[in-house]
Amino acid sequence: MTIKKNRAGLTDEELADCGLLSELTTSPTTSAPNKGGRPPAAPHLQRVNVPLRLPRWLVEWIDAQGGTRADVIEAALLKACKLKPPK
Repeated sequence: MTIKKNRAGLTDEELADCGLLSELTTSPTTSAPNKGGRPPAAPHLQRVNVPLRLPRWLVEWIDAQGGTRADVIEAALLKACKLKPPK
């Protein structure tokens, strides 16, 4: 049987004897939940993951354009198909 020791070289029993184990294992609680952050996007503006298999030359071209692949593909489709994104 192996005895697990923490970084201080003490076992859980030794920490409990000192009264430190409960302090280390409990996380601080907050009185109010986190209400910050960005509000969710409208359903028609949410991004959907669509994995594609593209020819290597096309991926190289997309990567050479700068920006993320999704942004480059979206901009190219908007221009080529004369689409207008919803607002």
